[in-house]
Amino acid sequence: MARCPACPTGTLRDKLVETWQKRRGQWVLLKNVPAQACDACGEVVFPQKSAEWIGDLVSDENQDVPTGQDVVLVFDYTVIHRGAAQPTPTEMPATTAGAPTAKATSATNVIFSDGFRG
Repeated sequence: MARCPACPTGTLRDKLVETWQKRRGQWVLLKNVPAQACDACGEVVFPQKSAEWIGDLVSDENQDVPTGQDVVLVFDYTVIHRGAAQPTPTEMPATTAGAPTAKATSATNVIFSDGFRG
């Protein structure tokens, strides 16, 4: 078991995760993606094979057909908090600044096995 790259106490464990990615201008939910997740902070690390699959799936050349469709609820901060100051990117978790997270209940940084942070 590998130690978590984001926190001093966690251990990475094999897990199937959900992650959001942008494909052809639309957000898509990828389900049951093999990854490793920290048992302490929830950090997610994709192995090379999963990272390559994600990269291939979101490429413009990919012709894979979705396996299902879910309704997604949208919450727009600027609509809900009219007149309130908008948070700056430094006030938001890194993966939520302009993009949905893998889990709606917690901010999750994604680190691919080649070191790319998503």
